Amino acid sequence: AALLEMCDLYVGPDSGPMHVASAVGTPVVSLWGPTNEAAWAPSGRLGAAPAFVIRAPDRPSPWVYVGHRMGEPHKKGNLGGIEPERVVTAALRLLEEGKHGD
Repeated sequence: AALLEMCDLYVGPDSGPMHVASAVGTPVVSLWGPTNEAAWAPSGRLGAAPAFVIRAPDRPSPWVYVGHRMGEPHKKGNLGGIEPERVVTAALRLLEEGKHGD
C-alpha cells in the first residue's frame, strides 16, 4: 500500500492492487474484460482517487461477477482489444489533473 501511495498513477486490470491504489489515493486507469466494472470498479465518490474505467470493446458485457454474483467463471476471457491509445489518453488526463490539483 505504501508503494502504491507513492505512485502518480496506477494502470492495470481489475485486481487487488487496483483497489489498494485507489484506496490510498493514487489515480487509477482500470482495464476490464470479463469482470463487471459496474459492481467492482473503484469509485472516487467514496473518497478514493479519481479513476478511468476502460472496458475491452470485444467484451461488451461482463460474464464474471455479473451483478454481485459469480456469473459464468468457466468462460475464458482477457482484456481483448483495448486500444493502447485509449489507455494513454486516460493516463495523461489523470496525470494532468493531478498537476493542477496539487
